[in-house]
Amino acid sequence: MMEKPDVSTRAVLWDMDGVLVDSAEYHFLAWQAALRELENYEITRDQFQHTFGQRNDTVLRDIFGPSYADDTIARVADHKEAMYRTLVRERGTVPLPGVMTWLA
Repeated sequence: MMEKPDVSTRAVLWDMDGVLVDSAEYHFLAWQAALRELENYEITRDQFQHTFGQRNDTVLRDIFGPSYADDTIARVADHKEAMYRTLVRERGTVPLPGVMTWLA
């Protein structure tokens, strides 16, 4: 017999990107800078759109192929994420329409 769940414990989980804030442009700018600096590669907006929302390793293997080295993936992905966090800290984010009302 299945136990009845404890309804006194409640939580809400969500992915903020595209749900609470639109941070796609910051991700694009971070990918552009990281790939330019570390791989001398210029990602296009179309490439970004095609891979947006995917894991960093998937994005990088989509661009550079399946044999792209794990240590290089980690280095580029870490740099991209650091650049993304810097953009968010420096420029801030704006809630999508209706978010503040919903949260209140």
